[in-house]
Amino acid sequence: MEQFLATSDNVPYKKLFGALKEWWTANSSQIDRFFESLKTTEQSDPVLSKVRKILWEQNPDSISPKWRGKPKITWHYALLASPESIRQNKGYDKDGFSWETDERNDKAAFWESLLSSLKNAKNTENVGPEFFLKEFKLLFNYEGFWTWNDDENNRMLQMIKDVRDRAGEPISFKIPNGSREEIIALKSQYSHDDYKHLIWYMFKGRVLSMWKSVPPKQIDDVLDFFVNYFIDHFGEIAWDQTLLDAIFPSRESSPIRKLVPWEEYERITWWDNNYLDLTAISDDEDIHTDDKKMRSFKKRHYKNSNEFYNEDFISIQKSLKRLWVPAKILSNVAWEKGISFA
Repeated sequence: MEQFLATSDNVPYKKLFGALKEWWTANSSQIDRFFESLKTTEQSDPVLSKVRKILWEQNPDSISPKWRGKPKITWHYALLASPESIRQNKGYDKDGFSWETDERNDKAAFWESLLSSLKNAKNTENVGPEFFLKEFKLLFNYEGFWTWNDDENNRMLQMIKDVRDRAGEPISFKIPNGSREEIIALKSQYSHDDYKHLIWYMFKGRVLSMWKSVPPKQIDDVLDFFVNYFIDHFGEIAWDQTLLDAIFPSRESSPIRKLVPWEEYERITWWDNNYLDLTAISDDEDIHTDDKKMRSFKKRHYKNSNEFYNEDFISIQKSLKRLWVPAKILSNVAWEKGISFA
């Protein structure tokens, strides 16, 4: 075996390996771009097209147990990582990435490499929201973005679009009341930042709420990249229903759930959740304005997760509080008054 040592003069094909190493070093940036393009760009070559299709598959593969503790084997082109490789590189606890020092460093390198590739893809022509939605879904499929959640994620994005489009406008809801519908007109409105906070909760808060501790900075940076990208490009995402249906196929015909403006929601449910200091409510929004019957009717429906999303987001916020994760404030009242109601 001595002839295969790097210091040996008898290494077979040594000149060829030397030439390949020299070529690889000189062309590393071009090579990196090629591997990134396998996933970000449609391929005309049938073989590369097949490779691209495989790279987007969500079915978890089987990695040899001997490889599972060695993320260094697969981290260099993290953007091309398989679902199983991604899952292995997520392993962490309250002290950071799990395993020994070298493996911890390799896991950190995986996410740093991934973030670098995502930034490169962002600046690549013709790479848009479709790619980043698909990549997020592949990376965090176990955290609420698996195929069986497609319908719910599609509808949640439609709800966020509605919040964005109606910001600053009068809000009213039609709520079933026996054989008729009750039209509820509200004084409260959506703020222009509400949709941004909802995107944060959908793509970061929900992911973090499914873990047991605050993630290492390298994973957190990747989540922040996606959140910021989706906020910046939400106009493109929200207006392209064909895109949403392609990424998150909708299979049901049930109505889209709504979101009660947070000020109204707190005003009606504050006693149950103890989120809101009564002194935070302005004089013209007296907590006792609604008669008891209407107040009870509103509360019953507002807290129904089959009709409104508010309880879902509050549940995420409570989970984040238990993990000591700083969460976006969901309420105008709480934001303005500096009240933490999580």
